[in-house]
Amino acid sequence: MTTEFPDFTDFFINRFTGYSSQGNLWLAGPDFPCVILIFRLVHIFHIPYDYYCYFSLYFLLNLYFYIYFTKTDFFRCFAWRNAMKVTFNKNELMNAIIPAMGTVSNKNTLAAVEGILIDTCDNGSCTLSSFDLDKGMRTSVSAEVDEPGSYIINAGKLNQIVRLMPDGDITIEVDKRNLTKITGGRSSFELHALSGEDFPNLPELNLEKGIRIRQCDLKRMIAGTFFAIAQNDPRPALNGALLRITENKIAMVSCDGNRLAVKEFECEIDLENYGDEKPDIQVIVPGKSLAELMKLIGDTEDMVTIRPARKHIVFQVSGFLFFTRIIDEKYMDYERFIPKTSKIFVTLSRPELIAALERASLVTEDRTMGQTKSVLVCEFTDGWLKITSTSVTSSVYDEIPAAKEGEDLRIGFNCRYLLDALRACDTDRLKLSLTTSLMSMIIQPAPDFSDHETEKEETGNYLYLVNPIKMKE
Repeated sequence: MTTEFPDFTDFFINRFTGYSSQGNLWLAGPDFPCVILIFRLVHIFHIPYDYYCYFSLYFLLNLYFYIYFTKTDFFRCFAWRNAMKVTFNKNELMNAIIPAMGTVSNKNTLAAVEGILIDTCDNGSCTLSSFDLDKGMRTSVSAEVDEPGSYIINAGKLNQIVRLMPDGDITIEVDKRNLTKITGGRSSFELHALSGEDFPNLPELNLEKGIRIRQCDLKRMIAGTFFAIAQNDPRPALNGALLRITENKIAMVSCDGNRLAVKEFECEIDLENYGDEKPDIQVIVPGKSLAELMKLIGDTEDMVTIRPARKHIVFQVSGFLFFTRIIDEKYMDYERFIPKTSKIFVTLSRPELIAALERASLVTEDRTMGQTKSVLVCEFTDGWLKITSTSVTSSVYDEIPAAKEGEDLRIGFNCRYLLDALRACDTDRLKLSLTTSLMSMIIQPAPDFSDHETEKEETGNYLYLVNPIKMKE
């Protein structure tokens, strides 16, 4: 016996859309996929003409699509579809996230620059990128890629979650609605991600030519000049350090208006793709970028590759590619500020001088009752350096042995400025060159230690300039 199936098209179209099949068919809203599926089920399984049956199918299908397109936890397992799924080793992932945190913006209206871009690769790894529009970082982490994809996850939350996860594998899953599930052991977190297409375009970097030097040399160079980089100075060039690289010498210069630092190294430099051309690089690297670079490099003999570009400079070190925008300004002619004819020369011990200034700073840095910082008074006499300072509530007197050539001199300094310069020195014996109480003091390594040439090769040559403070008579 053959079952007759009436024409139910008009019924469903009128019921769910309000339009007849005889007119213009306009199926709108979430009911459209339900109608199509009901039609197919009726034809495939020869379902009898029963309004209750159709209504039941309609209800169940609508429930499914409601679960799929909303955040309802009920039966989510049936609606979950992975857009990306990768598994990392926790330690390897943390080693990539921690350095990347330094190039993530925390004060930007763009949510994309507050996150880390995770981009899967074909070779069983993922590329992690961060970029705050001035400086950025990129590295590759080995991973098990189940579903490829490209998504941005908030860097602060990702760092906290991964750091507190148990040791072992960590799985990151992102569904079609950008809902992210991070699982490790029996712990799991959920948060929202952004599409990788929202990540700002990284600058085009020229990686053809490169200069390779030891990490320890570059780190000493930065550490020896970082203290004199200005903070938020209206002169943009002073907010960074001048990096100069020639065929066999690397130098860095910084100045904040009160101090000048010059550090030089004569070291062996390996060139990549320069041919017969000799390198001559002069760029101003922002101080904030140098602070992040210091965290990447170590006191090792491993090499770091420096690649200059038109508006950026790239540092490749230990599997990380760190790049930063350079300050497009001309650096001042700093050599004309260095006194050429000093009359007084003092040789003394750096550790003894630092210890004396740290004791004096207990008075000079005292701001009780709203007073300004006190002046550090240095009096150079035969055989001794006498240090004094007086504040509203206290005073200090100290003296250390010093060998002097020339007449006696009484001069004032800002104690913190002088301490910063002394701490950046990397020799135990210092030579101080002075002219008058109103001219800058030059700090250099003393030439009277036994193996001077060997120590110079290991530490490089440096010259620091500290401006005095005019004292009241």
